[in-house]
Amino acid sequence: MTGALAGLQAAQGAITDQAGVALRYGDLADEVAAVESSAGLFDPGPCGVIIIRGPQAGPFLNGLVTTDVDALALGKHQHTLICANKGKILHHCRLVRTKEEEYLLITEPGELEAVGAYLDFYHIREELQMGQSGLVRLDLLGPAVPGVLRSHDIAEVSVDGRFAEGALVTLSDPLGHLPRTLVLIPESNAPAFVDALIFGEPAVRLMGLESCEELRIRAGLPRFGTDYGQDHLPAEAAVLSHVSFTKGCYVGQEIHARMHHRGHPNRKLVVVEWPETHTPALNPGSALFHDGTEVGRITSQNQVPVDGKRRAIAMVRYTAVKQGALLAAAIDEAPAISMTPLRTDLGGARG
Repeated sequence: MTGALAGLQAAQGAITDQAGVALRYGDLADEVAAVESSAGLFDPGPCGVIIIRGPQAGPFLNGLVTTDVDALALGKHQHTLICANKGKILHHCRLVRTKEEEYLLITEPGELEAVGAYLDFYHIREELQMGQSGLVRLDLLGPAVPGVLRSHDIAEVSVDGRFAEGALVTLSDPLGHLPRTLVLIPESNAPAFVDALIFGEPAVRLMGLESCEELRIRAGLPRFGTDYGQDHLPAEAAVLSHVSFTKGCYVGQEIHARMHHRGHPNRKLVVVEWPETHTPALNPGSALFHDGTEVGRITSQNQVPVDGKRRAIAMVRYTAVKQGALLAAAIDEAPAISMTPLRTDLGGARG
């Protein structure tokens, strides 16, 4: 938790986990429906924000991350990966270009120290400075978000905004068909920002992690640490939208290029769907079968059916994915589980 929402959780009836992370506020289906029709405010936890500035900040980052830093326009951001020498994913981050020679690197919750140590290890003589920015992240999600921001004179995308006399960065990062704005704000100003939206905007409500996960899975977007991690290559995680195959050298590039142009992974993430009435129940970790052989396992799954179907993300053998086969939940069961690509995999020449 950033602390920005901690004081509101009990009053709003939050159901939390052992670490104090808000999972939901009442009924999950009702919360999801409310966010889909209006807007939700979510605290994703301790996401770190590292600032890197200086004449060589861009070239330094370009040699470490998988995306093309040179192509990143001022005020824009991109999802990117940090990989090991052998191509395996170490971290997923968002990279923001705030000035000509200044960048923000937003880490996943709990990843700040590890990402910072990685950058320090590779920083030798480059003319740049690095450190924690003092900003925290809050997410606004739902169709009412653009109107809510306008009512407070906040731009949907800005790297030099202001709120309560403090800095404010807003980034557009849609979650499927739903508008989503990532808000980066000094921790000291975050409580006032939360109060302004929760108590000043009828369209905005608090939302928990389970609602975010529900909407993420429906959108077919994989999550680092849940669907893929440090044992996976980008091609296995189906995050080809996070990789450049045209820029110069970076850590892990040779492995990625070789697989993209000459081969394919042995397994990859896909979206799977099945009828709500299917028995037995499937859950994260459940095995998936094709022609009597186990070919994959579910990594994350929604809890609220949509149009009579359940949706999940699963890691499945490439041979089954390539065939577009229907899968089964047991060796002797008729196949009824369909597969489609992840949103982050669309457009990949090698699937």
